[in-house]
Amino acid sequence: RPPAPLAAPVRDGLAALIRARSAPALAGQIHEIVGSLGMEWAGLTGDLVALGDGVRFAWRLYDAGAARAAAAALPAERLGAGLALLSEMAGLIGDAVRGRAQAALTRLPPGDQQAALASPGATPDTAALIATGASALTQELARRPPD
Repeated sequence: RPPAPLAAPVRDGLAALIRARSAPALAGQIHEIVGSLGMEWAGLTGDLVALGDGVRFAWRLYDAGAARAAAAALPAERLGAGLALLSEMAGLIGDAVRGRAQAALTRLPPGDQQAALASPGATPDTAALIATGASALTQELARRPPD
């Protein structure tokens, strides 16, 4: 199967989920880092994710999420499958993204570091971004069934 890019709302949902699970001071850097990474579904051997200049999630991970969504009887259960997959994806890349965010934070001028430390982290739209990302992923899972 050829690689396929992740939809922008899915990437935004991933960024919001990682920010919500991270120290508030890292929120701005996490947003910038995730936004700068190309993300796609791809054929990977032995791993569920490959993180370098971009992020490649294994089609096996997609197929597992699509099978779970297809087995769901109710729309809410299908959305739950999309949210579970989004959460798993965030878990797979979260530590690496946080590490990059910490390194970027240390390179900021002292005044910008202080502003980041005073940041509230999650914003009022965090939950909406996560929900929109889960919904977009759920729709994608329905359009492209597992292999």
